[in-house]
Amino acid sequence: MASRSSPSAFRAGRSARRDRSCKVWQRFADHYYLFRGTPTGAWLEYELHEVFGIGERLSGETAPRIYDEITEKLAAPDFRPRALFERFAIELLATTDKASDPLQHHQAIRDSGWQGRVIPCFRPMPCSRSPPRLAGRAGSAGPGARRAPGELR
Repeated sequence: MASRSSPSAFRAGRSARRDRSCKVWQRFADHYYLFRGTPTGAWLEYELHEVFGIGERLSGETAPRIYDEITEKLAAPDFRPRALFERFAIELLATTDKASDPLQHHQAIRDSGWQGRVIPCFRPMPCSRSPPRLAGRAGSAGPGARRAPGELR
């Protein structure tokens, strides 16, 4: 029996992930027509054509070919993160980090000598409590509506 760290177990895991990804992509492509005429549809068409060089329209029929073509391109050096950063002339990339994050990846980027500008942007949600959700607002749900603490009746 192969261990989880063996090459064959790794390949099997990668194959299972690819199968799941292909099924999700196929389902998306089967319903892609629903995006027709929407801003999201226009953006997706642009990305498929201009960024990935896909010449055919995405559909249930074309999904496997387009999936393979995108997968192949994403593995190419031209689609590595730093290459895309330069290709699109990105001036600044802000990551979302917890306030407690040690930012070792940011330090590694600086230490590499690469000139791209990547900065942290802190996400304070874990450090603060959100107010509890209210069942209704005063006057909007009738006389029995729950009110926020301190809200006048």
